[in-house]
Amino acid sequence: YQLRQMVTYKAKLAGSMAIAVDPKHTSQACPLCRHTAKENRDKRRHRFRCQACGYASNDDRIGAMNLCLKGKEYLLEGAGLA
Repeated sequence: YQLRQMVTYKAKLAGSMAIAVDPKHTSQACPLCRHTAKENRDKRRHRFRCQACGYASNDDRIGAMNLCLKGKEYLLEGAGLA
């Protein structure tokens, strides 16, 4: 809660806005083909490899990419474009 408040505050200072999205399964979902599975992620080695399309990267990077995609989807829905 406190982190969200600080991010919202800083965004307003910068003339921007903060959007909160559900982080559920963001490090298990492939940002390319959207296949979601626990087997996609190796937590110990911080690796992600999609079982469906083979895309591979760092699991934290995958989570960040998916959060960004969710934020964009939220904005498009609000604008009536999705």
